[in-house]
This record gives sequence, C-alpha cells and structure tokens, in this order.
Amino acid sequence: MVCDVGIRKLCLSLSRKILYKTLFPWYDRYMVKDIDQIVVLDKKNKLFISNAYNKQACIIRSGLNINDFQQGDRKKIRQKYNISHDETIILCVGLLSPHRRHEDVITGLTMLNDKGYRVKLIIVGGEFLNPGYSQTIRQHIKGLQVQDKVFLAGSVPESDLADYFAA
Repeated sequence: MVCDVGIRKLCLSLSRKILYKTLFPWYDRYMVKDIDQIVVLDKKNKLFISNAYNKQACIIRSGLNINDFQQGDRKKIRQKYNISHDETIILCVGLLSPHRRHEDVITGLTMLNDKGYRVKLIIVGGEFLNPGYSQTIRQHIKGLQVQDKVFLAGSVPESDLADYFAA
C-alpha cells in the first residue's frame, strides 16, 4: 500500500483535532463535577462557569487588605526619595509590563506638574518580565526630564509595601 506523506500528516492533524474537540470537553466536565468551589475574578467568568459547567462560582476580586497597610511609616519612603510632606505621591504597584501603560502615568504626571501641582510618582514592581519595557520607561522619563519626579523602586519586600502605601 502506498501512502502519501502529506495525506498522512493531514489525517493525523484531523484526528488530533477531532479527539481534542470530542474528548477534551468531556474530560473537562468530568474533572469539574467534583470540585467544591470555583473562584473567579469577575461576573463575566462567573457567567462562563455557570453556562459551561452548570455550577455556581464565587467572585473574589484581586486587591489588597487595607488593614494590612494601616501600620506603614509615612516618613520613611518620603525621606528615601526626598519627597516633602506637601507633595502628592502617585503610587503604582505591579510588575513593569506594557499592558500597565506606565508611560501614560508618567506623561500625566508631567501634565500635572506643568499646571502647578507638586506631584511625584513611585513605581513599585519587578522589571524582570520585560527588561525592554523597563528600558523604554527609563528613556521616557529621561526624555520628559522628570528624573527628579519619577522613581522606579523595583521589587520591594511585601513587608515594605505598607510604608509605600502610607507615604
């Protein structure tokens, strides 16, 4: 029997797709049936779970516990970055990543300062996921000449976050 290699590859590809489309949904529903609780971030995903699995989901939003940040030292961070008590601080906490659009916050800070507001920006978050974006942010800061108003704190220990939020 002679078999064309292209036809064989096509048959294997179709077989995988058919298996995936038929077996995966069954396996997925089977694995979910014994789960006690499903947690999602928003209403959209709660509706998806309800429709896909006929199960209820609990919404737990990501965020912070404000009580954890009541004990922060307001002066510690202000002294570290030489920010006076009458200046406003904008704080961004999260990994430096293009989808967070830190450049827009930096541009906004420049606009506020141009209007006479005394504002400084501290960005807390690791730069390891996208070093190229970190370099873009540094160039943006330099291009707008706001090196004295924008501070990249990098990754900070969880125990220090309360001080940043209190500042």
